[in-house]
Order: sequence, then C-alpha cells, then structure tokens
Amino acid sequence: EYITFIRADDGFEFYHNNNKISDRWDWSYPAGIDYYVNKIQATASSTLKIRHNNKTSGESRLCFHMIDAPQIDKIEKKCDEQDLPIKATFIPMNNDDITHTEEFIWHLTKRKGHGASQSPLKAQIPISGNTYRDFNLKTDYPFGSGYRKFGEYTIKLERKITIKGTTYSLFSEEKDFNYGIDGGGSVSSNNVCLGETVTMYGSAVYGTPPYTITFKDTTNNITYTRTTNADGVQASANHTFNKVGNFEFVITVKDSKGCERTLDSKYTINVSQRPTITQPAPATLCMPKITSAKYENNRTVINSPQYELKKGDTSLDVSFTTTPCCTAPILKWQIIGVTPEMSGQPSSITTPIILQNNTNANKEYTIKYWLDCSGKKYSEINRKIIVTPRPTLN
Repeated sequence: EYITFIRADDGFEFYHNNNKISDRWDWSYPAGIDYYVNKIQATASSTLKIRHNNKTSGESRLCFHMIDAPQIDKIEKKCDEQDLPIKATFIPMNNDDITHTEEFIWHLTKRKGHGASQSPLKAQIPISGNTYRDFNLKTDYPFGSGYRKFGEYTIKLERKITIKGTTYSLFSEEKDFNYGIDGGGSVSSNNVCLGETVTMYGSAVYGTPPYTITFKDTTNNITYTRTTNADGVQASANHTFNKVGNFEFVITVKDSKGCERTLDSKYTINVSQRPTITQPAPATLCMPKITSAKYENNRTVINSPQYELKKGDTSLDVSFTTTPCCTAPILKWQIIGVTPEMSGQPSSITTPIILQNNTNANKEYTIKYWLDCSGKKYSEINRKIIVTPRPTLN
C-alpha cells in the first residue's frame, strides 16, 4: 500500500496501470496551494503516469510524493523473557511542504499462551513520538500481573497520516513469531508407597521441534531424558521408588535450536512405607455352652453344633497401621469358603456368621485379610481359625 501526494500547475491526471484515479484541471486555482491525496496498492511491476500542463504563463511546477506501508524487520528468536526490540523500515515523510501529522500504532495479538484470551491483549499499542523502532515486547507489552509472556504472537504496524482533515492508514504485513520456550509437566501421584511407580509427564511449546524433555532429581541422582516431535506433545518417564523419602523433580525443556528453559514448577513425590496388618495368632473358637440336649435312639443330640460369630465379637479383629501414602485404608477380609469379601472389622458384621463343627475333632478355617487404598491392595495375610469340638457325651 502507498499514499501519493500530487500538486501541479495548472492541472494533472494521475494513472495507475492506465486506470485514471485522479483528475484535476483548474488553472484558476492558486498555484502550489494544495495537494491531492490518493491511496493505492502497487507492486514492483505497476506503472504510474502523470499528465500535467501549465495553462498560464510562468513556471510550470509538478510535485509528486509517495510513501509506503512500513515493513517489519526480521524478528529475532528469544529463548527466555528477554528484551525483544521489533523494528520496521519505510520511506519517511520528508516533504516539509505537506502539512500533516503522523502516528505509528503496533497491533499485537497473543494467539497461544497464558492469558491469550484476555481482550486487552488484542488492543492497539500506540507508540507516540514516532518511536516505533524502539518497541520492545518485554518492556512495552502491557500484560496482567502474574502472567508470563511466553507464547505465539501476531504483530503488524499501522502508519497513520492525517492531511487536510482526512486520516489514511498504511499497514505492514502481519508477522507471526514465538517468544521464549515454555512447557508444562505433571506427575501421576504426589504420594506413593514404597516400591510403587510414578509416571512423570512433560511437554514443550513455542520453540522449534523436536524437543528434549529432561526430568531430574539432583539430590537422589535421578535423570530421565525423553524427546517429543511437536508442540504440546507429552513425553513421559516411569520411576519405581525403592527407598522412603521426598523426591523433587524439575523439568527442563530444550528445542532443536538450543533454546532451553527449566520450568518454574517443581514436582515433589513423597514415598512412605506401605500400611501393614499386624500378623495375629491363630484364633481358637470354642463351641458355646450347652443349653439344651435330648437323648434319642441311644444317643445324645445337642442342638446347634456350630460357632456363631455375632456383631461385637472381636475374636477375629486385627490391628493395622496407616502411612502418608495410605492415610485411611479399608480393612477387607474373607473366610474362605464361608463368606464373600467383607469390609471393616469382623466385629462390625450385622448378620451372624456360622462356623460349623459337628465332629469330634478340631475344624480349621482360613480367614484372609488385606488393606485397600483407592483400589490398591496392601499387606495380604492369612490366619487360621480353629473351631474346637464339644466333649462327647456317652
């Protein structure tokens, strides 16, 4: 885009590619008092033609001035939130005969990154006093407190010229650029039990792929390096923790051009002992006291040859520990062949459990206990239950 200014005695015609776009033939008008302004779009192959003539005596004068849209220079790649001056070149308005005012306005849009949806970021950023060449993304970019400037941007420069009460704008081409290299990370769990595996995730954006993602805990000498081939694609590393303690990982992202940044967040994983059930001794259950019997067919018949485990009977209860990786384990248990899977202490049952023994010898059952933490099973143990017989009455 260009703006042209033409003044001639005593008239002129202005053609762009043989198309007349301005025409003024009036030699009665005072010479040299006015400019005629046109905005055109031209290329290197465009043809501009002016026809003019001096209809009166005296000197014949033609004044022609043309200015162009600004062109933004190549924008340097920055790896971190450093000074980033963005400059432009253009033909200056250096004809003092043309009374005018001029202003430059940067139009900046953050397309991707933290705060990209904030409407103020899409507003005009006027740079007064023609200091457009001094625009610096780091210092001149208005951004909400706490936001990082890393991201993908589009920028263009508007050159505004006001003459004879009319304002004309010339825009540079839009330029896309990335500022800094950034990324994100996470861990599958911040609190795990000894011997368990945690997955760490990391990704990078705004650089030049492929990326190298590094997970590092310097205190415990743990390092994993992974690669990704595009912005936002996650890399992962699994680590099994075989000692108790706190592990602090930092994530570093690096692109193919050497831009590198350690992410602000640190990822702490607390590893603690597993919860355990205290191994109990075998439980010996005696038949209840005989309350009734009858003699029938030369033998004594005793009713209910069985042990009845009722609510509140603590004979099969056990003790267990809690740990930071499992602060509220659920005790689960099952008497093999007798009950389904149960939860809570056996003393909390609501329906009695019958353990038969109609023999003259001990009868053994097996009860299995384990702890459940969010679907993970810990400390599975077995315990014998011995139901003793009653003495034989002859």
